[in-house]
Amino acid sequence: MPIEIHDHSRDATGPAESIPDTDLGTTTGCIARVIPGRTETGVPGMNKTSRPRRTLPEGISLARLRGKVELTRHTREALYHLTIVAAGMVAFVRVRFAAQILATLPEIEAEFKKDLVRLRAIVQDAAISRELWLRSRYGTWRFFRITETGLVEIDRNGQVFFEAGDPDSGPVTG
Repeated sequence: MPIEIHDHSRDATGPAESIPDTDLGTTTGCIARVIPGRTETGVPGMNKTSRPRRTLPEGISLARLRGKVELTRHTREALYHLTIVAAGMVAFVRVRFAAQILATLPEIEAEFKKDLVRLRAIVQDAAISRELWLRSRYGTWRFFRITETGLVEIDRNGQVFFEAGDPDSGPVTG
């Protein structure tokens, strides 16, 4: 049954019932009210899963495999979630949960447009990589490097994937 949690100190209108601490963790002093047309979290379109909360901690573990990791302060204006400092390169990374992990590049660009705008605000250079990391609810990861014109899929080590049968794909060496 959909519920909405309110603190007693705030205005709580409508029928409310007390929720025992065992149902929702530590909710002492809170009340719940049934909201028609809402999901369990009280937010349209959201479900009560904690899977998105696993995304950043798992992303940090993956990032440590590439180099020294520095977290940014989590604020509304943050351009990135973490940096990876490795020999000759710095990667600025945003880590996000993706409900549709098998989406095409244009679909990913549309879904994560705000994240891409933030990452594109970081100066582009040969020694700087701007990356978007996506995790599915099943723990599947996809990694992308952000360019001025679009996205390039990379592996977890930051290397561009080579497309089968296309000799011109992949990183340019010279």
